[in-house]
Amino acid sequence: LFVSSAAAHPPRATDFEVFADGLDGPEDLAFTDDGFLIVGSVEGDLEKFSPDGTSEILASVDDRIAGVTVLADGRVLAASVGGDRVWVVTPDGDASIFAEGIGGPNFMVQTIREGRILASGSTTGDIVDITDGTPEIVIAGLDFPNGLAIWESRGIRHLYVALTLAGEVVRFEMFDDGSFGEMEPYAAGLLLADGLAFDQSGNLLVVGGGQLNVVRP
Repeated sequence: LFVSSAAAHPPRATDFEVFADGLDGPEDLAFTDDGFLIVGSVEGDLEKFSPDGTSEILASVDDRIAGVTVLADGRVLAASVGGDRVWVVTPDGDASIFAEGIGGPNFMVQTIREGRILASGSTTGDIVDITDGTPEIVIAGLDFPNGLAIWESRGIRHLYVALTLAGEVVRFEMFDDGSFGEMEPYAAGLLLADGLAFDQSGNLLVVGGGQLNVVRP
């Protein structure tokens, strides 16, 4: 596997532009199907941005927000690491607790086929199924699991997990019966691996420690 770091080739000022500033400790973001951007904050606000950069507060919850995920039905999940719970917010801005009793939920991902919802429990080292709102540990014994991503190639699906403190990304094959294969190493030497996302070419993007890394398949 080839890992390249954006930090090794600093971008020119013309390579990017500021879309929005003055945000209060944003950690994660997600897009809705109709093109809006949802961003969480340390104050518990979920801010909704239009394509032109204007924004409004979608909802406010009582916890600092880490991971944010937009579900297939348009609802938004927001993880509270310190609160050990995951919030759900409707498109109209109604917020309620979706699942609780999770050891430091940090990020969530939903499968396309089944609509299954998985969350990383960073403090307990678990991957937890929270599809019906009742946490069920499906993978245990990980070193501070954080960002999650799913990628399918040649009919085989894997769940990718960022292990922040180890600076690694590992993956688990996902089977149709809901079970997972053994842990496989995928990339190492990543400074504080945090958020994960795949681009359309199958490159895994890893952010953390002030770097954006590209892991090429």
